[in-house]
Amino acid sequence: MTNQDLDILIVDDSRDAADSLTTLMTLMGHRAKAAYSGKEAIEVVERSLPLCVMLDVHMPDMDGLELVRALRVKCGENLVLIAVTGSDADDELAADVFALVDYHFLKPVSPEALAKVLQA
Repeated sequence: MTNQDLDILIVDDSRDAADSLTTLMTLMGHRAKAAYSGKEAIEVVERSLPLCVMLDVHMPDMDGLELVRALRVKCGENLVLIAVTGSDADDELAADVFALVDYHFLKPVSPEALAKVLQA
């Protein structure tokens, strides 16, 4: 995987957070889209499978754990999942999500940290 031209889906119920991370990924040379709920993310993945999904943990309609489980059933390990959240591992839901994703970061995540993971 190279550092450019990755299809990335950003999922966060906070439009500002989702749009900011989408802009950052675009500036880093990736093709990034935002979804503002877990259900919307599932719809996007069904239409066009991204290589990577960056997701929030606490969302109202479908939390991060439900989303991760649904994406793993649908895509298996063919999808890189990255949790980007304000919650730490002391949060039970966050800990459960962290156990199932490929990578996890606490907000605010540094562009350098994301770039390093996306180069792997």
